[in-house]
Amino acid sequence: MKLIAELHKPDVPLLPIGGFFTIAPMEAAIAVDLIQAKDTMSMHYGTWSSIAKDPQDFAKRVKRSTVHIIDIGGEIALYAVSIQIRKPHQNTGIHALVRDLARANIQLVFSRRKIN
Repeated sequence: MKLIAELHKPDVPLLPIGGFFTIAPMEAAIAVDLIQAKDTMSMHYGTWSSIAKDPQDFAKRVKRSTVHIIDIGGEIALYAVSIQIRKPHQNTGIHALVRDLARANIQLVFSRRKIN
C-alpha cells in the first residue's frame, strides 16, 4: 500500500471490505492509512451473507481519511478527477477502470460542466 501511495497517489481509493474473497474492514482501514488519501470509499460488501460487513465499522477504524459510504442505488459526486493513461498507444487503462467500476456497480458519469 505504501508503494501504491508513492507511485500513484490516489485521490479516492476504493477498498473492498467484504472479507470473504477480499480484505475485511480492519485490513482495509490499515490499507487506507498507508495510502494516506484524503477521502476513500468502501466496496464489495453487503450483497450476500458471506460478505455482509458493516461499512460503518470500516469508517470507525479509518484514522486519516474521510470515508464516503454510498447506499445501494446511491451516488456520490467527485470533482476534479483525473484519469492517467500511462501507455499512450493503448487505451486499456480507461477500459480497465470502467470495467472495474462496473463490477463494483459504480457508474462513471462524464460531464462537460465546468468545475469552478
